[in-house]
Amino acid sequence: MKNANCICMDVTSRVDSAIRKSMDIYINKLMTKYIDTGLENAFQMHLAEIVSKELDQLTFFCDERFVVKFEKNIPINNNNDYIDIVVEYKRGSILKQYLIELKFKKETDSAPDLGNIYSYIDIYNLDCHKKNTSNVEKCYFIFLTDYEVYTKGSKRGTRFELPMFDCYTIKANTTYTVTGNSAKKNTLKYPNGFIFSKDYYIEYQKAKINNKDFWFYILEI
Repeated sequence: MKNANCICMDVTSRVDSAIRKSMDIYINKLMTKYIDTGLENAFQMHLAEIVSKELDQLTFFCDERFVVKFEKNIPINNNNDYIDIVVEYKRGSILKQYLIELKFKKETDSAPDLGNIYSYIDIYNLDCHKKNTSNVEKCYFIFLTDYEVYTKGSKRGTRFELPMFDCYTIKANTTYTVTGNSAKKNTLKYPNGFIFSKDYYIEYQKAKINNKDFWFYILEI
């Protein structure tokens, strides 16, 4: 006789499971053309909808609920910070928040240097929220692209200074700064660069969508 396969009731475990399964579902829906790739805001809306449905199935207590919100402003470091997706868990006096930032960078978009810069900004802000923002239990950064250059290292420039290639580890207590004039203009709010509280290992996953290769990774923060 086998024991039943019981789901872990820990809230964070349920949220983590929902987010990861939702990303798998989203990628598979793109692969089958059930939904179009669209733009970054479409990615945000589709993923949030899937996460919400998954969390509905992972709600087990009558007095608990998960609420999925868009573009909620949670200021950090004296700056407004509009988070793409916020999952709020409420049960009695308990309030827990899970923050999700998304980036979808196409080959036809702006230079990949900017993709790395904006990704580092999101990862850094999420790292700060995890350390300093009340009720934030965990954060996630999800990066999706059809441009293979993101998965490869660079020998110079912004992508060398802010690495985001496959199997790279963003290192804790290391200062990441940019030197190019354009890069500096895009990081004016971060004049001292980016310092992270823990290591973040980047590992891309690959999928064929509409006969084109796509890559994505998820960072837990």
